[in-house]
Parts: sequence; structure tokens; C-alpha cells
Amino acid sequence: LLMATGCVGDQLCFAPGEINTYFSRDAGLTWQEVAKGSHIYEIGDHGAIVLMSPDEEPVTHIMYSWNEGASWESHRISE
Repeated sequence: LLMATGCVGDQLCFAPGEINTYFSRDAGLTWQEVAKGSHIYEIGDHGAIVLMSPDEEPVTHIMYSWNEGASWESHRISE
């Protein structure tokens, strides 16, 4: 399992609106966009749980996945 932030195209992107968060289940052969914008993330227990939250704004919620990034839930942690 891999997660990364970046953009799709033939050159680097630096503007906040151009960068998204992506997830791969096949060692980087294919990528799925899992969130708009740049996120900080952590993969725990060999992919049993994956967490992410926005990294360029105040955090009010975290997103998590129990199924290797196939689906995502949101949990509010502050107001």
C-alpha cells in the first residue's frame, strides 16, 4: 500500500488547488485519487487502518479506512 500527494501531468504542481492525495494498492502501478488537496497520512497495522487529515488548514476531522483505502469514513475531532 502506498499513499502520496501530488498532481497528474507532465510537470510538477505547486499551487494548493492542483495538489491531491492518491492511494495505490498495487505497488504504484495504478493510483486512485482519495482526497482533494494535500493530506498528511499514516498507514497502520500493514494497512488494516489508514488515517489522513488535511495538512494545510486547521484540522476538525480525520478520515479513516478499515479496508485498505477502498472506502473512507470521516470522524470529527474538534470544532
